[in-house]
Amino acid sequence: SPLSFQLPANDVAWSPLLAEFLVTANASIANWGGTLLSVDPVSLAVQFQATLGANSGRLAIACDDTVLYAGTDSGACAVTIPSRIVTNRFLINPTSPGASAIDMKVDPGNDQVVAIGSSSGITAFNGGVQLTNVDAFSSAALCLEFGDQPSPLYAYDGTSFKRDALDTNGLTVLDATAGLLPTRTAMDLAWGNGLVY
Repeated sequence: SPLSFQLPANDVAWSPLLAEFLVTANASIANWGGTLLSVDPVSLAVQFQATLGANSGRLAIACDDTVLYAGTDSGACAVTIPSRIVTNRFLINPTSPGASAIDMKVDPGNDQVVAIGSSSGITAFNGGVQLTNVDAFSSAALCLEFGDQPSPLYAYDGTSFKRDALDTNGLTVLDATAGLLPTRTAMDLAWGNGLVY
């Protein structure tokens, strides 16, 4: 029969290399709030891995399983795998700190590039440095997904399904289709078999 246990978490990612779930611990967990935990799927053993930040949240793992990104407070950080060492911390909106990651995805062609969606839009970062072009909008409902290639980035911004081109300058909106998905509804996008679900 399946095993279960309660662990207040903000997000969970699977690492094939580690064969573990990586979890951002909810602030309600005494002594572990704001940390990265690992969970063994067989024994359910929980282990502390790294301190992320008081409001650690969304996770995104690179396709090659070498880097994990975590949304923290008003920024994000990169965590190397398999060492689980925090290597880079950066603000999501350097000119106006305070934004938190609603969703984030790692470029499938470059594990140093991460797209982060916040209430002020979508921004791409390379090595923690914000790229110039930003897809700016205001929304609390947001989800992102890459296909097999670094471009386009698929996004739902609360009102429209969008495709953004990603290059060394950042993001450029290719097209936006309103009415394709329910308005202002929390959801997740997933890529599979050449389609976005």
